[in-house]
Amino acid sequence: MNECFLPREFYDLIAESYDERYHEHVNIFMTRKQASFLEQYLKKDFLILDVACGTGRHSIELTRKGYQVVGLDISRKVIKLAHVKAGDLRIDFVQGDMVSLPFLGSSFDTIICMWNSLQEVMGKTNRIKASQEIHRILKKGGTAVLDFPNPTWADRSLEELEKKCKWPEGEERDYFFTEKVNDRTVKVYMHYFSHKEIDEILKKAKFKEIHRYGDYSANAEFLPNESEKLIIVAEKI
Repeated sequence: MNECFLPREFYDLIAESYDERYHEHVNIFMTRKQASFLEQYLKKDFLILDVACGTGRHSIELTRKGYQVVGLDISRKVIKLAHVKAGDLRIDFVQGDMVSLPFLGSSFDTIICMWNSLQEVMGKTNRIKASQEIHRILKKGGTAVLDFPNPTWADRSLEELEKKCKWPEGEERDYFFTEKVNDRTVKVYMHYFSHKEIDEILKKAKFKEIHRYGDYSANAEFLPNESEKLIIVAEKI
């Protein structure tokens, strides 16, 4: 029998195997490439928030490079592992929900939200609220780096997604995916953004878009019909 899990529950469930399970995406080579990409928007005196930090890979890599980082994740068990992985590095890891960030306004110079994390926020209202929260705690002139899959991928796969992965009680473009966890089969929620929805989120959060990238290379222009990723850098004005 399939069990249904929302992201907080799912990541608590797989915390111990997280890095191994997603090694293709969270390995050290990918992390270093992404950290190098981020550095074009960072300064050593910046305070950086890593939203949905997972087991802390970006927080740890950026701290090793000399930056001051706070990591936040919704999963208590994942945060506990991030503390262990960080060892003697001085990183504040905080359990919290991006829909209601536990920080004062204008606290951070840069906020990163990597690896499609906004996809896992259930409900359009909550996704808008999460982006508004990111805007709220940024300093004026601060930047946010927001990571999405290219909506064109979902557009090309809508028929298959509707057939296999439709979330019965969800909103438009809400889906669930089956994952194996030990001897259990669980269903995990995902939302696939349209280009229109991403633009709406940026507008309602009052962000000014600076640039769009197609991957984590400094010169990787976003190609709507070809890029795998849509990485948006936006400024609080």
